[in-house]
Amino acid sequence: HTGKSDRETQLQDQLMARIAATDVPMFVTTGWFRLAADRYYVPITVAMPGSALPPSTDRTTVDVAGLIRDERGLPVGRIRDTLTVPAASADSLTARQVLYQAGTTLPPGRFSLKIVVRENTSGQMGAFEASVIVPELKTAPVKISSIVLSTQLRQAVASKAPNPLTREGVELVPNLTHIVRRDQKLYFYYEVYEP
Repeated sequence: HTGKSDRETQLQDQLMARIAATDVPMFVTTGWFRLAADRYYVPITVAMPGSALPPSTDRTTVDVAGLIRDERGLPVGRIRDTLTVPAASADSLTARQVLYQAGTTLPPGRFSLKIVVRENTSGQMGAFEASVIVPELKTAPVKISSIVLSTQLRQAVASKAPNPLTREGVELVPNLTHIVRRDQKLYFYYEVYEP
């Protein structure tokens, strides 16, 4: 039973910790798509197995916080959101994964990303760190974005931020595991610049 300010303090402490919590397993992936010559949209996708969340007859909330730093260690982007996971039994949660998507705009360069989640029923936390490399495409002979694999399309949520994975009200949901069943359609998305 923690208040909102206590939860926020715990998230910030985990973002700054050298050794992160691993109670909630998670996986994070990124990509990059050119918006302008020196600006790239970096989609960030976080996946947690449903089995990591406690079954509940009521909705469960998960706090997500993230920090993006440049090569000098200075913050260049932040993520902060609260997810609401619908009520589910243990069996139905085990068969699903909880997916969170966000994005930021970055210049070319090398960055570090740290994402922290806090499951608010039990207070368990998890963290994932990854490097993000946004290439400089000016000298590349073939200017191409990252490639996103997907097996799922869904209705897009209205957003003011540019998202190349959304077209005509339909959003491409990245497949983080890269596992595809025989009965699933496989979608590839990438962009070619200055062909």
